[in-house]
Amino acid sequence: MAVGTAAGASASTARVAHVSAGTARQAAPAAPAGLVATADAGQVSLSWNASASGATSYDVHAGTTADFQASTKVATVRGLGYTATGLANGTTYYFWVTAANGAGTSSSSNVASATPAATATAPGAPAGLKTTAGQGQVTLSWVAPASTGGSAITSYDIYVGTTSAFRGGLPSFVSKGAGTSYVVTGLSAGTAYYFKVAAVNARGAGPVSPVASATPQPQPAALGTPGNVIAQPGRTRVILLWTAPTTGGAKVSGYLIYVGTRPGGESGTPVTKALVHDTAYAVMGLASTTKYYFKVAAEDATGHRGALSAEVSAVPWPAATPGPAGHSPAGQGPAGQGTQPTDPVQSLPAGGEQSPAPAPRNTNLTQDQSAPGTPTGLIILLAGVAAAALAGAAGIAVHLRRMRIRPGGPGEPEERDNRPLSGPRYR
Repeated sequence: MAVGTAAGASASTARVAHVSAGTARQAAPAAPAGLVATADAGQVSLSWNASASGATSYDVHAGTTADFQASTKVATVRGLGYTATGLANGTTYYFWVTAANGAGTSSSSNVASATPAATATAPGAPAGLKTTAGQGQVTLSWVAPASTGGSAITSYDIYVGTTSAFRGGLPSFVSKGAGTSYVVTGLSAGTAYYFKVAAVNARGAGPVSPVASATPQPQPAALGTPGNVIAQPGRTRVILLWTAPTTGGAKVSGYLIYVGTRPGGESGTPVTKALVHDTAYAVMGLASTTKYYFKVAAEDATGHRGALSAEVSAVPWPAATPGPAGHSPAGQGPAGQGTQPTDPVQSLPAGGEQSPAPAPRNTNLTQDQSAPGTPTGLIILLAGVAAAALAGAAGIAVHLRRMRIRPGGPGEPEERDNRPLSGPRYR
């Protein structure tokens, strides 16, 4: 700002009304009122109201502090406005005006201040545009422009095309706000896409970034749902059988088992610590007085889980009653030593259900006899003869076993026959 102090005048005397010698019969003018300062790029425009009495000119004073210690008179004008130019953008300036006539100078007007600012322009171009291809989408990231154009960035225009010249490209997207990333979705797998980004502020969009490209990946094949799930109760266990999914193209790596004690209340954490690689599983260590609910889900090699199967339920049988001294029913330790610990969950191998070691035979019973006072012998067909038939005997990799269980007499262990069931093996 080209400013200077008039000869014989100072900032302190400028604020004091005085009367020139020899003009006692004419009064000094009243101070101007209503001073307003409006900033622009490198300048401030001033306007004020006329003095109420006899002003012939107006002196304009400016400073960079509100106490006017470094103030100076910058102009004398006859009108009611003035524009101070050559000012530094970002610096706050303070102004006041005095009226003058042949009799002297008035007191100062009110003080007005303003801060010049550069005129906003469009922002610069974003830099470092990067692309990351995903399944049917591309994630974009970039660096904000070095210059905002003097106005905050409000959004980014994102252009997408199938050629580097963007002829015939898709309509652009708009990323609201000043964030520097965006995910473009709904893209075709295997098609090369080209991208460019432009920043936008109050003045409009700036130049675009350099072009970047990427080719989206195909969506993963869907996992089907295990079918024909059945739950076969056993002693403190439930044996689950199911068939492999018949829908979805994803390859199944294994299965997860979910257990609960109310309908739809299966835990979010599978009871299996590792994937089950067969289509049968025995959940062990269950309470015989509780009804359990089960669902099965397939998982692929990437760890993606498919939908849960239909829910099935079962109530386990009670544990075997310990026999007399010297006899150890299945699942029991030697007499007087209590129950042997068992693994709470157990997978069934392809050869069939893993059965407890057979108890010693009661030689007092024939093959088809029952102890007095007990029901006739039960033949229990484990796990899914009916389900295997319904499913077309497909997918159940369990060898069925025939087990004869004849409760012994009082104080005697039950008798089991674990001979394999004759007939074809179901898979």
